[in-house]
Amino acid sequence: MKKQNPAKTPRPPKTVPKNDHYQRLGFLYQAAARLDPDSALSRMYLRNMDVVAKKTVLKLDPSVKRTLCKKCHRLQVPGRTASIRIENTSNAQSPENDVLAVSCVCGALKRYPIGRDRNYVLFSEQNEIRDS
Repeated sequence: MKKQNPAKTPRPPKTVPKNDHYQRLGFLYQAAARLDPDSALSRMYLRNMDVVAKKTVLKLDPSVKRTLCKKCHRLQVPGRTASIRIENTSNAQSPENDVLAVSCVCGALKRYPIGRDRNYVLFSEQNEIRDS
């Protein structure tokens, strides 16, 4: 019989799985960000990035998702392709019910609750804050 060693912990993998797909997603996002956000080429790059992420079953970082329009695949640039405002539709008008509304030029609207915890940091950004 083979002995089990309970003290051994599994090691993290030496390489990132699907690294080439992540590199392709990063390249497409950077190329789209360098171009004019209204151009058809920029929108095509972002559409390709979305298709590659779905086909390879990869999850995009929330900070990347928040800069994309799901409807027209356009990069959200405040004042140029998107308008940002804070809404509060509650009857009490308490600051806990504030919602950040980002509307694209195509008419799509994204809403993010921001009133509950103003100091909220995305999970993906927490490591960056701890490291600095």
